[in-house]
Amino acid sequence: MRIIEIINKEKNKMEEQEKKIPKYLVIPWNTSLCRNVTQQYPNGNIEKWQINDQRIFVFFLEIEEPIVLFRSADLLINLNTRQVWREGVELSIKREGFSLLRRLVLDYRLTKSREELMMITKRGAMDNALSHCVSRLRKALGTYRGQPYIDTVTGVGYRWHFPVVKIE
Repeated sequence: MRIIEIINKEKNKMEEQEKKIPKYLVIPWNTSLCRNVTQQYPNGNIEKWQINDQRIFVFFLEIEEPIVLFRSADLLINLNTRQVWREGVELSIKREGFSLLRRLVLDYRLTKSREELMMITKRGAMDNALSHCVSRLRKALGTYRGQPYIDTVTGVGYRWHFPVVKIE
């Protein structure tokens, strides 16, 4: 079988699978199901809703993945391929760290709560798992002009330090 035929066959399989994926899910917060869904679909977005005095989290899946590149300080970030480069050198960032980076970069003007970011870690119920994930990500990214890329907002969570520009 030719390479082009294989690629087309795989592409068709993926398109069929995407048709079966719901546009959004309402799932219980802080459950293994919620953690599994957010890990399986890192391109989704979590929103907090209040229904009948109940706080719930709604996870919206982003099915389409256009090629998205961002520049922040001296970093170039490709959200599709999960790659980060600093001055032309690719950085080694694990899946969990990249999911955290993605969430912070996409909402760089906002402070993300620890509660929301814990959904990204493999052991979402453990508070120190997020701290370790942030620590490993900070180490992988280094600093830019003496400033860390991720700020800690005491008692709240974390925020991306530098402006982010989408590259078209």
